[in-house]
Amino acid sequence: MSYRATRIVTAVLAWSLAGTAAFAQSNVAELASRRLLLERAEAARNAGDHAAALDAATRAGQIEMSPSVRLFIVEELEHLGRLAEAFGAADLCLREVETNTAARNRDAVRERCRAMQAGLRARVGQVVVSVPSPAPAQLRVVIGGAALNPALFGVPMIVTPGDVEVAATAAARVPWRTTVRVVAGATVPVRVELPEAAVEAPPVAVAAPDTPSRPIPPQATAPAPASHGGTQRALAWSSAGGALLFVGGGVAAVLVERGATNFLLDATNNCRGTRDALTGTCRDHANTEGLGQALAIAGFVTGGVLAATSVVLFLTAPRSRAAVASRVLCGLATGMTGAECAWRF
Repeated sequence: MSYRATRIVTAVLAWSLAGTAAFAQSNVAELASRRLLLERAEAARNAGDHAAALDAATRAGQIEMSPSVRLFIVEELEHLGRLAEAFGAADLCLREVETNTAARNRDAVRERCRAMQAGLRARVGQVVVSVPSPAPAQLRVVIGGAALNPALFGVPMIVTPGDVEVAATAAARVPWRTTVRVVAGATVPVRVELPEAAVEAPPVAVAAPDTPSRPIPPQATAPAPASHGGTQRALAWSSAGGALLFVGGGVAAVLVERGATNFLLDATNNCRGTRDALTGTCRDHANTEGLGQALAIAGFVTGGVLAATSVVLFLTAPRSRAAVASRVLCGLATGMTGAECAWRF
């Protein structure tokens, strides 16, 4: 195959590898943004704006958490008076620093997190929420504005001291709410009361007087909107076309590879020795052989993935169904006792 054809194959298959490079660049950009967030958090702390410092540090931790960032979050939560959250974050900090042996200043961070946890333990309170047994259907308990995990029913839940609101809802039950006063180091029991909701009696049917009635006017039932899978099938066709493109590129790359291999094996070309020791034209064909092999693998793999995606999209695309509306007419039969009905399609 000619050098120009090799360039074309290379350009086509390089497009499939561009996604991987873009993903790597995105990760690098995120890490750089994380560094800026940490700098913003430190500046906000120095300015006394602990809410902004906590927000910036939390965002940085969502990109990549480390024990030192977790410790920063613990300290900012304490400054804001969110003691229960700070206590939980200090516990996380200790667990993370034990598993992350490569963390910076690991020993100092461990000791600081341990000291924060010990100090906060004496400053938080606990609430024990008891619920009816058996628990009603769809029971949901909210304590301090956060949903309580059912695993914590009947066991102490760490809370920030002060007025703590406890609310509960359940299916067919009257919503319940109370506020308890919690002091540091104390445990307050709360029993959830969920009385059953009153059930309204069904309306009593009253017999109509024996008077001639008029036929009931027809009421057409609107057909249900049809479900169309046109967009999904269009995506399936696009995936199928992409699969053909990449498989074709893979085939072309195989031809390039075989052409280069045949040249190297041809005795008249006198290309002897290891691939690294070749020079001149022999070296160029050896490089072409390696590139063709790599591009062939990339083309076939990408084409296979797109082909599988196309098949799944075709199989799962919804089909439209025609809705048939019907009407019924009912009324008193003329000249006789009773009623008569007729269907219209």
